[in-house]
Amino acid sequence: MTTQILRQEAGRYALLKDGERYYASVDCGSSAMYSLNIPITREQFDEVMNDSVLLDQLVGRIAFAPQRYLAQHVDLSD
Repeated sequence: MTTQILRQEAGRYALLKDGERYYASVDCGSSAMYSLNIPITREQFDEVMNDSVLLDQLVGRIAFAPQRYLAQHVDLSD
């Protein structure tokens, strides 16, 4: 499948769709940057697409505590 970028802010996050699955891809780190692709439900996707405050909260939670989300990370590279 081809991963689609549905919304993004360079250097911060991208909301992705891969098939029927949705992801918040959040840039993490300070000197060594990396992205975590965290699965979100369609409902969560709809909520954050329509509410920038909720989107900021989601991105912030992942970016400031990435170790909490490592187990959920999905590698989307082909």
